[in-house]
Amino acid sequence: MLLNGETLVLGEVEEGVMEGGEAVVHSRALSYFSRMAGVREFEEAVTLEIHRRGIEKAGVVCAVNDGAAWCQSFVDYPREDAIRNPTPLSIWEVQDGQCLARRA
Repeated sequence: MLLNGETLVLGEVEEGVMEGGEAVVHSRALSYFSRMAGVREFEEAVTLEIHRRGIEKAGVVCAVNDGAAWCQSFVDYPREDAIRNPTPLSIWEVQDGQCLARRA
């Protein structure tokens, strides 16, 4: 079995604001879940945190990850409708049910 250090970060994205003439979006209520495990073991272990945070009930879910196939199926479990961005992004906004982002 191949072990990887995997981390899930869950948070809430606040509405965008202007700061110093730039659009800025802050996150809050962050929680982290990390394990040194295989993919399946990680998926099983993180299920409780996903449910505790109410991801299945959230209005809009955005998933930022490296694009690996297992990440896509992992996101499908709680939210098939999650908006996916396979690369890290610097600015997030949620407008009219859409997750918008601008690269750094």
